[in-house]
Amino acid sequence: MRANGDKLVWASTHVDCSPRCFPWQGRLYSLDGSYGTTDTGVSYQPLENAVNVPYTTKAGKTYMNGLLGFNCRHRLIPYKDEQQPPKGYTKAQTVQAYGIDLQQRAMEREIRRVKERAHLLKGVEDVKDGEISKLFAQARNMTQAYRKFCRDNNRVAMIYRTQVTVEEQEYNQRRQHTVYNDVVDKSTGEIITSAGTHFDKVRLIGGDGGGNFRDKDLKQSQLGGNPLHYRKMSGIIKQSGKNVDTVHWVQDGRVNKIEEKDYTKQVKKK
Repeated sequence: MRANGDKLVWASTHVDCSPRCFPWQGRLYSLDGSYGTTDTGVSYQPLENAVNVPYTTKAGKTYMNGLLGFNCRHRLIPYKDEQQPPKGYTKAQTVQAYGIDLQQRAMEREIRRVKERAHLLKGVEDVKDGEISKLFAQARNMTQAYRKFCRDNNRVAMIYRTQVTVEEQEYNQRRQHTVYNDVVDKSTGEIITSAGTHFDKVRLIGGDGGGNFRDKDLKQSQLGGNPLHYRKMSGIIKQSGKNVDTVHWVQDGRVNKIEEKDYTKQVKKK
């Protein structure tokens, strides 16, 4: 900005600003160390005043951690004549929004804590039967509550922040990019559900490198790719907004292609 000849810059604003940055956001700063007032009556001060704010950690180490410090999301905007300042927020608005952020992070940490305990218990000989499954079920319920909290408070659910293993990250990434194509009853040619239909409670039944994939008649030529990537999935769909059916299908996680199999005898009416 200095190279472009900019002398003054605004600090951007956002409602969920941290207490550290709140006193400095939305203000006008100089890049040449000067103090003054614009023709429109806006006062400015050196940017260094907002940036070089000392912060001492519990370990006794001191950093300059003011505006534009660690994890700061503010940015600088070149000042133009007669330009209006960035939108401002009251202290109450910021405290409320920042509190929502803190709650969201706390929920993410708790989900990770439960998952970590479940993984750590694997291989422990004296673990009670079902204890690990209960922990994973608890984590799933907590994740649902987390998603609802984010929706209710207009926040993006950062699911990747709740992941604790590489396998979980890879599985969620594949699931996120899976394109659900038509599921067809081969005996009648009837389309059970059309492309893009939402599947609720999608879960992995078998496969994906595991040892419980039982479809021995499924040949590699049917799907292509690596058979170790095959997955048997289950999901719940609605037809005409009334009936709810459980549908099973087989897909290749590498290419996200669904193998159309006749599961009509296995469909369960709910």
